[in-house]
Amino acid sequence: KLDAMENPFAFSDMVFDADYTPEGAALQLAYTINDQHSLKLNGGAFVLDELGAQSEDPYLYGGQVRLESTWSKRWSSSLGVGWLAIENEQALAGTVGATVNPVPDQNRGNTRGPSANTSVGALANALVYDFHPVIADASVTYTLDDFWHYNAPFPIKLGGEFMHNPNAGTENTAWAAGITLGKAGKKGLWELSYRYKYIEADAWYEELVDSDFGAYYQAAPVGGSAGYGAGTNVKGHVVKASYSPFNALTLNATVFFTDLINQSPIPSESGTTRIQMDAVLKF
Repeated sequence: KLDAMENPFAFSDMVFDADYTPEGAALQLAYTINDQHSLKLNGGAFVLDELGAQSEDPYLYGGQVRLESTWSKRWSSSLGVGWLAIENEQALAGTVGATVNPVPDQNRGNTRGPSANTSVGALANALVYDFHPVIADASVTYTLDDFWHYNAPFPIKLGGEFMHNPNAGTENTAWAAGITLGKAGKKGLWELSYRYKYIEADAWYEELVDSDFGAYYQAAPVGGSAGYGAGTNVKGHVVKASYSPFNALTLNATVFFTDLINQSPIPSESGTTRIQMDAVLKF
């Protein structure tokens, strides 16, 4: 049995949920070019499900290259490009022979089953499109010497991310962009961020993205069910505030303002406002 590990990839929650702990093998390498620039390589191969009914389990593998640069005391930047692939994806169907697969269909039929952009295969809820997305991201950070009610150098970060899955003909892109002020995590420090995300239905495998980013299906799409659903086919705004009263404790409040991109099967009101509060204790 493989043990779960911390995710080695430096992708945002547009690609992987923050709580995702894969099972498999990972490799991370770093090379310092000079005092200003360094290269990093992240790679991994993970099992998505272990099936006793067959010999070929579904698995995920990929690689990522990053360039981290510090231009001066105030300016720094980060560039990254990566590629991911899911193999033996047919084993992620609702059933494999007489065995029920424990991997659920959360996306209300947008990437599986007989929906508008898929076809009915031999297995119920089988993935129709392969997922081999290319992901690119970039960010730039400017650091002030001090700021209002902030007891350390104050970072201002602008960043964006883009994903494209060439194996799906339509609804195959996702992107995100935003700004972060400050950085929580140490006593007395705070953080405020805004981000907009747009994740089309077949840009990436719905079970791996942020599980808190969803919207409301008033009518059930073909192959799915009505109600709130997180995953892909969602767009919207995310506003987050964090404060660390102690080094070991960070308090977070997040508000999501979201809508469906494709309101299948008929246009309806899908807008959702969700408030989430949590505390992170480190020990």
